[in-house]
Amino acid sequence: MAAECTVNTVTLTWKAPSGDKTGYSVTCNPPDGSESEIDIDDGKTTKAVFEGLMTGKEYNFAVVTLNGDLNSEEAELKTTTSK
Repeated sequence: MAAECTVNTVTLTWKAPSGDKTGYSVTCNPPDGSESEIDIDDGKTTKAVFEGLMTGKEYNFAVVTLNGDLNSEEAELKTTTSK
């Protein structure tokens, strides 16, 4: 997983795993603890954009691959928005 950061936006990209997949669940855990989530209902889309983030703060992100009722383990990444 990779992240491109600006002062208030993080764009995540990742490589799709092999095999069947129906989508992804991408979560953002900011320093204030208010988690946000993007659900992607397409197994081909491997990009998520989180906007309105705080400048110069560290965020924890996780991507879970979905396939019906089965979920992969989380792929995790920490990154900091630009100052």
